[in-house]
Amino acid sequence: MRQPTAAPAEASACAGSSAGPGAGPEVRQLDSAELARLEQVARDAALLYPGDTELQRVAINAATEYLLGSLDPVSVGADLARFRIEQRRVRARARQIAVMAFADGRSERSIARDVGVDRMNVRRWLGKPRGEHHSRDGGEGDR
Repeated sequence: MRQPTAAPAEASACAGSSAGPGAGPEVRQLDSAELARLEQVARDAALLYPGDTELQRVAINAATEYLLGSLDPVSVGADLARFRIEQRRVRARARQIAVMAFADGRSERSIARDVGVDRMNVRRWLGKPRGEHHSRDGGEGDR
């Protein structure tokens, strides 16, 4: 099993702020049981997000805020709802541009690559059935 990027003892040092290691004096407000929970969060985050110290830090910061009482499921749920609304807006933009780019002669494959989606998403946006394999990439082999 992969070792955590940050040692559990460092969790309390960096948990209170996204500023990085050594930040977070509010962690001092936690009791020993809460610090033990936070150290477990740091170990779990290292396993959940191996090699991604930013996401590890986000998880640790969220746990710290929760333990301090400044973050709860309702506020996180509201954040997630706002994100989903924004995600729908961005997808609508991407879809519209993909459809227009295809109408202007771009291939499904190049649009998919540039937008960062699977080509089948582009085909769906264009209203094409899954079984149709002809494309502007040059014949039938766009698989």
